Parts: sequence; structure tokens; C-alpha cells
Amino acid sequence: MAEDKKSFDVNLLKSTLADKGIGVGDMGHEVIRLKGNASDKYLQIVKPLNVSELLSQIPLCNTFITTGNKATEVFRLHFSSKIKHPRSGGCVSFSYNERNLKLYRMPSSSRAYPMTLNKKAGVYKQCFKDIGLL
Repeated sequence: MAEDKKSFDVNLLKSTLADKGIGVGDMGHEVIRLKGNASDKYLQIVKPLNVSELLSQIPLCNTFITTGNKATEVFRLHFSSKIKHPRSGGCVSFSYNERNLKLYRMPSSSRAYPMTLNKKAGVYKQCFKDIGLL
């Protein structure tokens, strides 16, 4: 947390992500919000992330973590839906171009998602333990 205790310390967050080798990004390079909120229901992804290109640039990448249903579906569709749709908090393993990869689907971070913050934190903690970050 930042000194104001109301926001994140951006510099600490960036350094932690870099130290742990964590990349953060969106599944959509170009999106249209059909309504003025963050709901997946009203989000149209015009240009999705090219996951294959990303994988070619990051040869040590072996795990993807998506947050929410829309990001998970966009990721899966990149691979022609050959990947099973993991339940929220779950993981599926798959192979791509002779690489063994994992996809974790995390619960939405939105306050509107019906899960307590402690339960959400527990799901993320277990994922980070599974992949060796904790």
C-alpha cells in the first residue's frame, strides 16, 4: 500500500513483479466498452492478444493466469478451444509447440463478484504456491 493507505505503491508493485518474473497484461489490445462499466458482459474485444507471438518472445513462460470468464475465453479461443475451460480457481495443463503450459482461471477481482475478499485471496495464494512464487 502507498503511504495514503488507499492506493497501491506502484514502484513497489513494479519491482516485486520484476523480481518474481511476473508479466501483467490484457487479453485485448483493442476493446470497446458497450456500457460505462467494467462488466465482461458489455466488453467487446476487437483485437485480442496474440498469445503465440508472446510465447515466442518469452521462452521461459510456462503459466498463464486469467482473471474472469472473458479473459479465459479469449485465451482459449486463441488455441481453437482445444484447452478445457478451468473452473474459477482451477487449472488446466496443455501442450503448445512442444511446450507444456498451464492455464489458471482466477475469480474476478471485482467487488461485484460474489466471493469474499478473503476467499479470493486464498485462491490466489494457492495458485502462487502451486507455481512456486510463495
